[in-house]
This record gives sequence, structure tokens and C-alpha cells, in this order.
Amino acid sequence: MRSPIKRGTQRGFTLIEVLVAFAILAMSLTVLYRIFSGGLSNISIAQRHMGALMLVQDLLEGTDLNWRELEGVERGESVGGYRWNRSVTPYERSDASGRTQEGGLYQIKVRVSWSLLGRQRELNMSSLRLDPLKPPSVK
Repeated sequence: MRSPIKRGTQRGFTLIEVLVAFAILAMSLTVLYRIFSGGLSNISIAQRHMGALMLVQDLLEGTDLNWRELEGVERGESVGGYRWNRSVTPYERSDASGRTQEGGLYQIKVRVSWSLLGRQRELNMSSLRLDPLKPPSVK
């Protein structure tokens, strides 16, 4: 015959132990959620920045373009909400005597801006391009 189970010898978890375990689990899951959401946010920022960089590269590289015809300021908006501004000006440089020389070079400045996560972001780049129709004079 079996012996009756005594109440004092039973082992188990108390209500306080269960509540403490759930509290620790909830805090751990909160920290993990913040880590993952921060990583996804950084991926989104990197993707938008890469899109802006590719747009800047497209606007700066116009090997078949006649920079003389594009001289001035041009603005536009691209797919994805990117706003851009390109200015093309003749590049003048000074020689050793202080005289300015104009020699077939054009300075292209490009600014691309976009909004992401409630913040305005911007990317600026510039480049010098040689006018194929008027190469600089070499002395």
C-alpha cells in the first residue's frame, strides 16, 4: 500500500517566483526587440544613403554631355523622394603670377537631399570635368 503524501514535502514554484521569471523574460525580450529594430533602422538609413550616392554619381558623370550647354543651375526630383540640385560653372584657376586662366574645365556641384525617419539628410559632392570641345591650354 502506498503511503500518503505529506503536504510539507511537496516541491514547486511559488507565485512570486513565477512573477519574477516572467518579469525577467519580459525585460530580455524588450532588449532583444530594441536591438533588432535598431538594426533594421540602420539598414534603412544605409539603403537610402546608397540611393542618394548613386543619384549623385549619375548626375556627376555625364561623359557624353556638353558641359557648356548645361552651364547654370538645374533642379529636380527623383524616384524615392530625392531632391537634387546641380550647378555647372566654368572653373577658373590662378597661375603663379595671379592671373586667372580659363581652360576648358567645368566644376560640377551636386546636392541631393531626402527625408528619413523625421530627419532631413543631405549629400554634397563636386567634380571637375574637361570640356572635350575645348581642352585646357598647356604651357
